[in-house]
Amino acid sequence: MKTHTTYEMLVQSEDKSRTVIETLIYAAFIVSAVVSIGLSAAQPVVVPEKLASHNVCTQTKAC
Repeated sequence: MKTHTTYEMLVQSEDKSRTVIETLIYAAFIVSAVVSIGLSAAQPVVVPEKLASHNVCTQTKAC
Protein backbone atom coordinates (compact mmCIF):
# COMPACT_ATOMS: atom_id res chain seq x y z
CA MET A 1 0.00 0.00 0.00
CA LYS A 2 1.42 3.34 -1.07
CA THR A 3 1.32 6.21 1.39
CA HIS A 4 0.53 9.64 -0.01
CA THR A 5 2.12 12.86 1.10
CA THR A 6 -0.02 15.75 2.23
CA TYR A 7 0.88 17.68 -0.94
CA GLU A 8 -0.22 14.80 -3.19
CA MET A 9 -3.55 14.59 -1.38
CA LEU A 10 -4.10 18.36 -1.70
CA VAL A 11 -3.31 18.35 -5.42
CA GLN A 12 -5.59 15.39 -6.08
CA SER A 13 -8.47 16.89 -4.11
CA GLU A 14 -8.29 20.33 -5.73
CA ASP A 15 -11.76 21.76 -6.31
CA LYS A 16 -12.29 22.20 -10.05
CA SER A 17 -15.11 24.75 -9.70
CA ARG A 18 -12.85 26.93 -7.56
CA THR A 19 -10.21 26.80 -10.28
CA VAL A 20 -12.72 28.05 -12.86
CA ILE A 21 -13.88 30.87 -10.60
CA GLU A 22 -10.27 31.90 -9.87
CA THR A 23 -9.52 31.94 -13.60
CA LEU A 24 -12.53 34.17 -14.27
CA ILE A 25 -11.56 36.54 -11.46
CA TYR A 26 -7.96 36.80 -12.72
CA ALA A 27 -9.23 37.45 -16.24
CA ALA A 28 -11.53 40.19 -14.93
CA PHE A 29 -8.58 41.84 -13.13
CA ILE A 30 -6.47 41.77 -16.28
CA VAL A 31 -9.27 43.18 -18.45
CA SER A 32 -9.93 45.88 -15.85
CA ALA A 33 -6.26 46.90 -15.82
CA VAL A 34 -6.08 47.03 -19.62
CA VAL A 35 -9.26 49.12 -19.84
CA SER A 36 -8.00 51.51 -17.14
CA ILE A 37 -4.69 52.00 -18.92
CA GLY A 38 -6.47 52.51 -22.23
CA LEU A 39 -8.84 55.11 -20.80
CA SER A 40 -5.98 56.96 -19.14
CA ALA A 41 -3.98 56.98 -22.36
CA ALA A 42 -6.96 58.30 -24.34
CA GLN A 43 -7.47 61.37 -22.13
CA PRO A 44 -6.20 64.61 -23.63
CA VAL A 45 -3.49 66.53 -21.82
CA VAL A 46 -4.28 70.22 -21.44
CA VAL A 47 -1.25 72.45 -20.98
CA PRO A 48 -1.97 75.82 -19.36
CA GLU A 49 -1.27 78.74 -21.68
CA LYS A 50 1.24 80.24 -19.24
CA LEU A 51 3.43 77.16 -19.58
CA ALA A 52 2.93 76.76 -23.32
CA SER A 53 5.64 78.20 -25.53
CA HIS A 54 4.69 80.86 -28.07
CA ASN A 55 5.75 78.46 -30.87
CA VAL A 56 3.33 75.76 -29.78
CA CYS A 57 -0.25 75.58 -31.06
CA THR A 58 -2.81 75.75 -28.26
CA GLN A 59 -6.58 75.50 -28.09
CA THR A 60 -6.93 79.29 -28.16
CA LYS A 61 -4.16 80.03 -30.69
CA ALA A 62 -4.12 78.52 -34.18
CA CYS A 63 -0.88 77.38 -35.81
